[in-house]
Amino acid sequence: KIIIYTVDATPAKDIFRNVEVKFGIELPPADSSPVSFVVVSRPDLIDPGSYLRFTMFRQMMGGYRLMRMFLEEAESSGLPPPTVFIDTTGCSFTFPLLPRSCLVIPYVHYPTISSDMFSLVYSRRPSYNNSASVAQSRIMAFVKLLYFAAFALCYHVTG
Repeated sequence: KIIIYTVDATPAKDIFRNVEVKFGIELPPADSSPVSFVVVSRPDLIDPGSYLRFTMFRQMMGGYRLMRMFLEEAESSGLPPPTVFIDTTGCSFTFPLLPRSCLVIPYVHYPTISSDMFSLVYSRRPSYNNSASVAQSRIMAFVKLLYFAAFALCYHVTG
């Protein structure tokens, strides 16, 4: 059984039709497919708009909470633990929750934290991840660099 957790409430039959149209892959009818979709009940936990400060850390903790919810729900429903986990969010903080026997496949099209983000804070330039108030303060910029360094270390260790 393949379970796909998503924030998109598009019906499975529409997703399957889109796969066929866009990629030319014919899938079995949605009602007889081993693939099922579960709409995330708390997308706010991973939505960056939910957090004004410490956004990356709070998103990662939100992802952690969501993963715990999924695993607990699966266990209480009698489903076995996942054997393969494909992550497309870059939320590596969830990986330690998975069983050791679970194969984790991260598909990350952009990293959660990168050297250009450090560079913007270090140069004290306002940007998408560096508010003007932080850019104007040496102390706040320094604290943010420490936050980024700690976050990058955690991201490295878990992912």
